[in-house]
Amino acid sequence: MDENLKKQLKIFACKARIGAIDGIYCAKAGHPGGSLSICDLLSYLYNVEMNVDPKNPQDPKRDRLVLSKGHAAPALYATLALKGYFPVEDLKTLRKSDSYLQGHPNMNKVPGVDMSTGSLGQGISCAVGMALGGKIDKENYRVYTILGDGEIEEGQVWEAAMFAGNHHLDNLTAFVDYNGLQIDGTIDEVNSAYPIAEKFAAFKWNTIEIDGHDFDAIKKAVDDAKACKGMPTAVIMKTVKGKGVSYMENAVNWHGAAPNEELYNKAVTDNSDMVICDFYENIGKVQRYHVQRPSSLDHIVVLKEMFQQLHGSCCNKLVKRVCYNEFSINFPSNIYYCEDLYVIVSLLQHNIKISYFNKAFYHYEQ
Repeated sequence: MDENLKKQLKIFACKARIGAIDGIYCAKAGHPGGSLSICDLLSYLYNVEMNVDPKNPQDPKRDRLVLSKGHAAPALYATLALKGYFPVEDLKTLRKSDSYLQGHPNMNKVPGVDMSTGSLGQGISCAVGMALGGKIDKENYRVYTILGDGEIEEGQVWEAAMFAGNHHLDNLTAFVDYNGLQIDGTIDEVNSAYPIAEKFAAFKWNTIEIDGHDFDAIKKAVDDAKACKGMPTAVIMKTVKGKGVSYMENAVNWHGAAPNEELYNKAVTDNSDMVICDFYENIGKVQRYHVQRPSSLDHIVVLKEMFQQLHGSCCNKLVKRVCYNEFSINFPSNIYYCEDLYVIVSLLQHNIKISYFNKAFYHYEQ
């Protein structure tokens, strides 16, 4: 895979993780661990592989994705928002009573969601039906579904797998998020579904085992699945639950819990570095001074006046929420002083979105 593309996919995955965390933090509830572990896969599928269009989410010829592990909705919502299906600002409404972004995906309310899921095992069954429909209608779209390794303890999963194998649904790819943990503990302690690959193979599936955070491996697995004829493909992805947030990684207690403010800030910090570097590279020559990590997200002070007016009157703007829209580049020679990290600044003068800064002076030179 091209190194620049790989870098952009990593940056997108970092943004998706921040978006998922932001929603869960605002909701004070949710499932961060299993959301963070699938962000790399979602980054690849939505940026490289899937034939989808945010402007036409109901296109009958589109590829489909069914999030069978529906509790990982925060990752899917963040991905869809970043791709333009709905405003990124709406991520902070997760699980609110008047929000369309509920704890599990609703295909009737959320643009880009192909199936309502949440009851474990039912998602893959719906994906199998979609794949069969594509075969009957002689359509070329592909169907992808993502399952949890705890989810595959459900008997319905294997009924669906049996049907898909027996009906040669080679337009179907199932990804198993094999992070080894579920709500009550490790998979082998609760109700072992191991060995996973051998079980799918017994149901007449092509099986592939990969590192679920390796974009080269994800690409090869998807390519191999498309090349396999006469069999559906199961990709068993070895992943890290809570991937990208240091204190959540491989920690079962973060299956279904929301961080407090201090831990929220830490989670965003853990995922901000690549986004910051990407910003620097995109705006050109940047000089940074006095860089240090801030301790809170209390506010951000923006000096928006031109450099020569820096010591004159300047406009301060307090921003307490994180947004994720892409920024556009049309800067004059400005200096900004940013107290407190990871907030996207809406510059009043130019209405430009900027992503996640370290505490520093920034001088952009044309």
